[in-house]
Amino acid sequence: MDKNDIISKLIEIIKNGDGDIGRNQYLLKQINKNSPIFESDKKYLMKILKSEFDINDIYKIKKNKHPEKKDNTVFLNPNLIKCTLCNKNIELNEKSTREQKKWYHTNCFKIISNEQAMKLSENKNFKPEKKLKIKKDPVQFVLTATIFIFL
Repeated sequence: MDKNDIISKLIEIIKNGDGDIGRNQYLLKQINKNSPIFESDKKYLMKILKSEFDINDIYKIKKNKHPEKKDNTVFLNPNLIKCTLCNKNIELNEKSTREQKKWYHTNCFKIISNEQAMKLSENKNFKPEKKLKIKKDPVQFVLTATIFIFL
């Protein structure tokens, strides 16, 4: 059974109102477009057409006995494999660290983390010249005290 026979039989079935009309129209459209059909639709077609046929014959699909091997090469952006600090390539067997969307060798990252720690310690030693005084509102103080007294 070829593609044209199946299409003509599907058109007859649609005209007679047999089966699911929406599904039949969908299958007709899929076969006309040479689009793949799901297994459940293949079984439905065989049942409604009352015949056994190989759906692959319709599409004339040639299956290779040996599937193509996957290409194991890795395509990387060259900027992603360079250390941001020293601008040297990061090898696949080297340990690396990512910080703020940038890549570093582990040793380069230790240098950066030490510098950041020093900056933080310098910021901790910074003391403001004047301490800010918090002004206490007497009205709020009185209201708070009265609430506590009544509780």
